[in-house]
Amino acid sequence: MQRSKDGVSCDSPVARLYELHATAIFAYLRRQTASREDAEDLLVEVFVVAVESSAFDRLGEKEQVAWLWRVAHHKAVDAYRRSRLRQGVDLELVDMRICMPIWRSSRLSSGRRYACVSPMTYAALR
Repeated sequence: MQRSKDGVSCDSPVARLYELHATAIFAYLRRQTASREDAEDLLVEVFVVAVESSAFDRLGEKEQVAWLWRVAHHKAVDAYRRSRLRQGVDLELVDMRICMPIWRSSRLSSGRRYACVSPMTYAALR
């Protein structure tokens, strides 16, 4: 690794491709995802796959760039599919009651049960 005036730089071909193409690939991923953080995660995944791929180094520069874009596209599609499988719940619809364990004192019905109370009631009971 060499230190440049801007910081640390690396001589690897993947690092050079990252410097040249990461901004454009990130912009593409940002348009395809719901948040900036998701796009950043996918960008990292794209370049990790490039580093881990044994065939990547044998490609020419144009083929490497095309390969990166293809992987970015597939990562975006995979993220979209995963997001469709996860079901979100609107927090307005969530029941805000707190369930706490209570013990029954009766000998006939021993065991643990739960009582659900509002957050204000729970705070008062504590």
